[in-house]
Amino acid sequence: MTFEASVKNLIAKIDEFEKNQDLMKKRALPAQCYFLDKDTVLCYPREKGVSRYPYSCDGRVIWAYSSGCIAIEESTLNIILPATEGKEPNIGFFAGYYDNDVFKDVSLLGTACKTDEKIQKRCAVFTPFAAYYLTYTDSAVFAVRVFMSQDKQACFTLGAFNISGSQIKLGFSSYFDCLLMRQPYEDFEAKWYKSSEIFEDGALMQSVQYIGKGRSNAFYAGLKRILPPNCQTFETASRSDYTGGTNNSLHMSQALKNGRFKKGVRYCEFTEKSIYGDLVYLNLNPQECARADYVLSVKNSYDEAKAAIEKDLTPSALDLGLEAIINQAKTKSLSFEFNNLKDYDLNDDIFNYFISSVMRQVEFCATAKNFAGAFLGVRDIFQQVEAALMWIPEKCRQKIIEAIGFIDESGMPPRQFSYPASKGDIPQMDLRKYIDQGLWIIHTVYNYIAFTNDFTILDEESGYYKLANYTVALSDLKDSVLDHLIKIADYLVSNIDGETGCLRALYGDWNDAIDGLGYTEDADKEFGSGVSIMASLQLYQALNQLSEILLKTQRYPEKASHYQETAKSLKKALMTYGVVSDGANRRILHGWGDKRSYFVGSFQDNDGASRVSATSHAFWALSGLIYEDVTLKKDIVDNFKQLDSKYGIMTFNKGFTPDNTAVGRIGRLPLGTAENAATYIHAALFAAWALFTLGESKFAWDQLYKVMPITHEMISVTPFVMPNSYVYNPEKNMDGESMNDWFTGSGCVLIKVLARCVFGIQPDLDGVNIAPAKYIPSQTAKMSINLKGRNISIIYQNKGAGKRTFYVNNKAYPAAQNEFGIETLRLSNKDLADDINILIED
Repeated sequence: MTFEASVKNLIAKIDEFEKNQDLMKKRALPAQCYFLDKDTVLCYPREKGVSRYPYSCDGRVIWAYSSGCIAIEESTLNIILPATEGKEPNIGFFAGYYDNDVFKDVSLLGTACKTDEKIQKRCAVFTPFAAYYLTYTDSAVFAVRVFMSQDKQACFTLGAFNISGSQIKLGFSSYFDCLLMRQPYEDFEAKWYKSSEIFEDGALMQSVQYIGKGRSNAFYAGLKRILPPNCQTFETASRSDYTGGTNNSLHMSQALKNGRFKKGVRYCEFTEKSIYGDLVYLNLNPQECARADYVLSVKNSYDEAKAAIEKDLTPSALDLGLEAIINQAKTKSLSFEFNNLKDYDLNDDIFNYFISSVMRQVEFCATAKNFAGAFLGVRDIFQQVEAALMWIPEKCRQKIIEAIGFIDESGMPPRQFSYPASKGDIPQMDLRKYIDQGLWIIHTVYNYIAFTNDFTILDEESGYYKLANYTVALSDLKDSVLDHLIKIADYLVSNIDGETGCLRALYGDWNDAIDGLGYTEDADKEFGSGVSIMASLQLYQALNQLSEILLKTQRYPEKASHYQETAKSLKKALMTYGVVSDGANRRILHGWGDKRSYFVGSFQDNDGASRVSATSHAFWALSGLIYEDVTLKKDIVDNFKQLDSKYGIMTFNKGFTPDNTAVGRIGRLPLGTAENAATYIHAALFAAWALFTLGESKFAWDQLYKVMPITHEMISVTPFVMPNSYVYNPEKNMDGESMNDWFTGSGCVLIKVLARCVFGIQPDLDGVNIAPAKYIPSQTAKMSINLKGRNISIIYQNKGAGKRTFYVNNKAYPAAQNEFGIETLRLSNKDLADDINILIED
């Protein structure tokens, strides 16, 4: 479909939607957002916060914000910096027309707009493939389309639709300020190493970044401009020429006010900030449409960037490129559908559309090149992959092999890594020794095999880096994925505390802000004997999983035996040291400091507080250790009740104050924010997962309801994907805001909980358990998945029978009840010889 046709269809769809108030109410999200349909979100301007959507190819991402801010990045390379919270935008599009010889300009994105703009309304529309920004005026409707092409080009189309009864003289203007540097900010030296050169069909922008010892990186961007015939054009390479002065802001641009540039600078470097800006004029007849296209290509050389400008490119080619992206989008092999939801104020459409949107969030994160900044977190990427492998296993397989190649030769993973600029370059990494990173790797590889039955991944070759002494160096060592897992496990086992038999915390675990547990005053040691119970539980599970892989594949039998014995020792240590009691109640510790000098998450911590930790209780159940003493269920549930709050289960209760420095930096976070006695959603969903595991499915559903943004009146970030947290401290005027969105593990855990807990898909290397939640708040529900190469459909129906019956391909099938009353159907790999339909009736 052409740009013109797609925009006209979108305008008509929005017009029809706005006329149907009942439908608008039904599809409403917080923060002035609406689902136009399952895949499309309509966003109107909002007073607080912003929504955003990523468009990516091979890790290069356009971030499109509902505010009109646009950013472009790839790993540590910032092509266009974000400009949130009122900062001057680095990409701007404007349009205007002459009225009585006065040029009236409007912002087409909403950024750098004037307070006296004459517009009727403005909105942003996010589809999975492109963002559209619409601006309505009396004379014309303007549109901007933004998408990332299949060859990693950022594509922008400006359109004007004349809705007046007469011809108008129309003006378009574009503004591009490229950073093109591997840093997340623009310092005072940046302009010295930037240049912009104007060509007939666009501009070539260049940045040089010096990295020391005579080495530098140069980045080149070719901006290709495609215009309709008979246009009058003016260009400038100087920001001050565009704005009218060095200290003028973009919204005060004299060029936009006057409709012309004062100088028309063709080359800019060093003395002024270099940009690309233009003014394009044409006449537009009534009911006609005109468009201008801009394609930004980042290249490795000047000649490649210049060739991108000179390349013959047409508007129809761009439209066909987007059409190809849309047509190549595969139907997901994983899907969920809930109908006739009860007990919760949830609209079926909103809930189902939201789940689909969160799946897009997870898929984007699983294939990304950075997380919450320039780096990619090891634990982050493997958790995302563990969810996304349920519907994009091929991409996840590739990501596992790729990401596992960033660990040290010893098996120690970095905390975060970035992608090297080119082959042979040294990538930037965060080498702080958070103990849990490798645990997520083992867990994810196990689940990849369990879901796909693809053992061949174990033989894939991957490399290493040398990460000794907090420096990064290249390594020539390469071996299999299985050998990587062995090295990771051996590194973890080597960090078991000799006194207690639990895993030392080192720099910290998943709860980043509790980074004091590993501290020691011993001058000859880097870390003390402080322990993370969560990580110890994860190691118990990982060793069992890795042993299962080794026994199944008949490899490294001595390692399998060693890991099994170590897991048994961990079990004994955790039962001995991990559980504390006040005489009437039991609690699972979060951990302790060097030489057990103080506890975190005990009945009396180092600050005298009686404190509960969410993650240690969650992983006692998730690791399987709960089956060694099922009576601990009551204590775990009771402790989760102490953690429950307005926005769901908190990471800690009680919080930490700034003077409690021993436990780490968590006390520097305000009470009620992030991990400090707030709902860090990732942890809340671990807890919900544990509650489902314990058969407390109603309590678990309560948590799902509370943490999903679609159930909130206010959300400060994107309301159609999972945020990372909700803060609550009314004394400090905080109530429901979130730190960020998209780059968060909460989305992937939500999808895993729906698949593995609600519908009960729990595969292992020999088959799969189907153990649906005891309570499902839906009259009917359906899940489809490709499991071990077979299409599995699970349909749930509540007919009020008072008992649960399983049917496999229309035949009643016996189920067993586990320790927590969850009825479980067991299917071996042989049972999965063909596609299967499973019906569950209550």
